[in-house]
Amino acid sequence: MGRSRSTRSPWAQSLIRLVLFAMLGALCGCAPASSRFPPLPRVLMQAGDLAPNFKGFEIGGRPFSLSDYRGQVVLLNFWATWCAVCKSEMPMFEEIQHTFAGEPFTVLAVSIDQDAGAVRRFAEENDFSFPLALDLNHSAERAYKVQALPLSLLINKEGRMVYFGSRTDARIATRIEGAADWNGADVIQQIRSLL
Repeated sequence: MGRSRSTRSPWAQSLIRLVLFAMLGALCGCAPASSRFPPLPRVLMQAGDLAPNFKGFEIGGRPFSLSDYRGQVVLLNFWATWCAVCKSEMPMFEEIQHTFAGEPFTVLAVSIDQDAGAVRRFAEENDFSFPLALDLNHSAERAYKVQALPLSLLINKEGRMVYFGSRTDARIATRIEGAADWNGADVIQQIRSLL
């Protein structure tokens, strides 16, 4: 007579679920941004800190620096074409860019891809109204200590990091790793309060 139920212990079943969940996350495109840098302490940037400046190139080849956006609220996003979750956020960024059209606000999406051609093809296929930039020399990736993608940060008009949401712990509230609802009422309200 065969058993219809598993004889695995609850501990073994939990371990199997954990391994499957980790594999699913890897398949979905959520992965460490880089293994070039050592692990970082959890305290990265605090609300009120000056956002590190960096230089790069927009997809069209125009050079820029983050300081060029001083006077605007900036939703800074780090992404890559190989990150499925990153690509799924892009339409939401387009919507939020349109929501604040004519306001001193911009989404700045910085790709950490090694292949500039892949980023250009993605940009051509989607025609976003916000700037897509390349970080080929990894200066932005290092400055913001990118460890996982996507990573998003909110910067006020004075170029300082701000809290996301209602968190009170400044050490973790300045960055969101992973997908988020960028068109949620709380995000819209927070951006509007910074304009």
